[in-house]
Amino acid sequence: VLVNKSGETIKTANEDYNMNKQIGTFNETVFTLSNFKGINRNKLSDVQFFIPQSVFKDIDVNNGVFAVFKAFYFDQGQRKIEWLYISKPFEVKL
Repeated sequence: VLVNKSGETIKTANEDYNMNKQIGTFNETVFTLSNFKGINRNKLSDVQFFIPQSVFKDIDVNNGVFAVFKAFYFDQGQRKIEWLYISKPFEVKL
């Protein structure tokens, strides 16, 4: 997700890059018992996120734009999210 220099989420009405009404995108991985053992083998460079330049045209870039990466586990049986990791903000150069 994208945040400003104060750590506040950058809101959006865009339907394609919208994570709970804030600008963002995600990469989903489904683990089963047969592929769970490779969970920590991927490198950060193996995962790519894309948000098109057109999404940035409506935001105030003077207040800074930072990306925050979040990892969570979604328990489908209980319909519950468990946060596993929230990164520090990384500056987005526009």
